[in-house]
Amino acid sequence: MTPTDDTHDNRLELALSGFNGAVVRYREEVSKHDGTDVGALVPVTEALWWAISVDEEYRKEYADWYKSRRDQDRDGRLMLGVRYARNRCGHQRAIAINRHNGMAWPAHWPSRWGAVTWKQELPPADNPNQEHGKDVYWEHLAGRDVGNTLVAVENWFARFGKRVAA
Repeated sequence: MTPTDDTHDNRLELALSGFNGAVVRYREEVSKHDGTDVGALVPVTEALWWAISVDEEYRKEYADWYKSRRDQDRDGRLMLGVRYARNRCGHQRAIAINRHNGMAWPAHWPSRWGAVTWKQELPPADNPNQEHGKDVYWEHLAGRDVGNTLVAVENWFARFGKRVAA
């Protein structure tokens, strides 16, 4: 792929690569014992931007067919909440996460050090038109593990990608 190859497939490949790279950086940051909110927020925000870029590319290419499948999928429907969080991080520069260092309880295998969760409250949008997805954020993201959201987005993109490749 070269920057001049402005095709749907190349734009999608770029956005998916960006998303996957940001998720890797997030996981590396979370594995640190002395990490900070901001240290985790940077790759989370990057992942949000790339996730919405993928979502927009699919919507542009597949229109209502994509949107209806996304909104009916258990993981795909989180994209509206992801967009809401992305808008708060990008437009209000909100610190949309809480990082809790130390062992997370209840313990899970594999064990992990600390947890990163979505904040319950985010600042309101400067533009009321950017409040779309707030209900999905509150219902499915607020107070929950950020890593689980990123896995859900990964799963949705993988399922939809297989659907269009078939």
